[in-house]
Amino acid sequence: MVKLLLTWHAYPPDPPYWKYMNIDGLMISLSSFKRKKLIDSFTLRGLKKSLGLNSVIIVDSITKNLWKYGGMDPSKTQAQTLYLQYMLGADLLVHKDFPLIKNNISKNYREKYFKRTLFNAELALKISERLGIDVILVIQGWDLNTYLKCAKVYQELGAKYMGIGSLASKRSIKYITNIIKGVKKIIGRKTYIHVFGMMNPKIIPNIAKYIDSVDVSTPIKAAIAREVIIPINNTLKRIPLSIMGIDNLKNIVKDKRLTIFIEELEKTRTLHELKQKLAIFNAYALLSWLRRIINIKGDGNKIVNP
Repeated sequence: MVKLLLTWHAYPPDPPYWKYMNIDGLMISLSSFKRKKLIDSFTLRGLKKSLGLNSVIIVDSITKNLWKYGGMDPSKTQAQTLYLQYMLGADLLVHKDFPLIKNNISKNYREKYFKRTLFNAELALKISERLGIDVILVIQGWDLNTYLKCAKVYQELGAKYMGIGSLASKRSIKYITNIIKGVKKIIGRKTYIHVFGMMNPKIIPNIAKYIDSVDVSTPIKAAIAREVIIPINNTLKRIPLSIMGIDNLKNIVKDKRLTIFIEELEKTRTLHELKQKLAIFNAYALLSWLRRIINIKGDGNKIVNP
């Protein structure tokens, strides 16, 4: 069963989705905490107790100013990053990798980051063993061969959890699917696979049978753009609320729970409130659609609708 995680920012806080619907979990970015007092507060009580959430919580390893073109930020070591995730109460740690998203990075730096990611992976496994909690090793690459090479190294290290990174900017469904299928073929069924930052959720039904979890940021990003996510048959549409209009939205939406969220949208008084309520509407619409479509695909990933 594929877990569908929503990305969540600590400051300013994204909506508490879990108070309005059943969610599989959250992917929280370290860079979103921003304020030391906020980190201290969450560390003291733990994320789950602080948020009132019983689902899976994963905290990624991206810290502020981690990525610097032409150099690497040494402000947070691998050990510091993992220990901070551990103290925040994450269910799984995420190793400190170096994303290879930018296309204009030189070959020398690209290979340097790649080697550093592999080095950190081995170190992360040793640290996680001492902490007594599993770590997700992030598979990085800039083409199919490098992704597969990275996955093979992790397999030889004995990793039980792997995640695939730097796919967010890759728009081709074929490219993304080939990488995920190739990684799955190398590591087999016993190793857990997560896909980080899937910007195009319509790809998820194509890859559902190869992965164990994925995180999406589409609900909040659409809300920031003041767009609504509308499930129409077997596809999704993102339409500006100003064009759609509340009345048309009421006529299109058939889900009773979504109609409740629409009524809440009508009560908004500020832009901040509108963004929060749009994000909740979008999250429910997206998760419901994905769960339904994945079931229709018949790939064995049965998910209970909230």
